[in-house]
Amino acid sequence: MKLSRMLMLTSAVVLVGAALLPPAAIGSPGAGFVAPVLVTANLDHKIKVNSNGVKLQTKKPTDVRVQRFVFEAGGYTGWHHHPGVVIIAVETGALTF
Repeated sequence: MKLSRMLMLTSAVVLVGAALLPPAAIGSPGAGFVAPVLVTANLDHKIKVNSNGVKLQTKKPTDVRVQRFVFEAGGYTGWHHHPGVVIIAVETGALTF
């Protein structure tokens, strides 16, 4: 399986989380941004990929979500937690984590 380099070049955020975790979010509210979901994939089996120096392995079925975040100047997401890995690529501007 080859990972798409195009994904790395967009301002997409990929969220990988356990499929059985509840969808409720705990955290503080954000402001000044929109984050439409571009695609959600429900992977019904565990994954083991080692391609071009990137390793990805899960122990059980997993959800993968791609979103595009657009922030206004001074916008923020607020404090929150993801039940998995987050990969961020900044297309323009700067991001403070």
